[in-house]
Amino acid sequence: MSITGLDGTEQDQDNDTRGDLGRLATELVMRGYGTRLGDDPGGPYLHVRNPRADIMTERIYIQGDYFTWSWGEPLARCDQISAAASRIASVLRGRGPRTAGD
Repeated sequence: MSITGLDGTEQDQDNDTRGDLGRLATELVMRGYGTRLGDDPGGPYLHVRNPRADIMTERIYIQGDYFTWSWGEPLARCDQISAAASRIASVLRGRGPRTAGD
């Protein structure tokens, strides 16, 4: 989808979104997570998975200037790649098996 910027130039919003998602994917891959860019009716997304626990997955979208969880809650600003990757990793890392006293 193209939009016209304030300076009159056309900007491809999907390309900007894919670029931001791609930068986030690179950061997550460096941390050991599997990533894949995809599209659905909600727009481009980044599918992230924990390769040590395939059930631990999430789709990350962009709304405005924010990365969002699949349910739409803001995760981090798009210019905060490291913070977004840390939050995603924290959620997808899981806690491991429960032991007595948990």
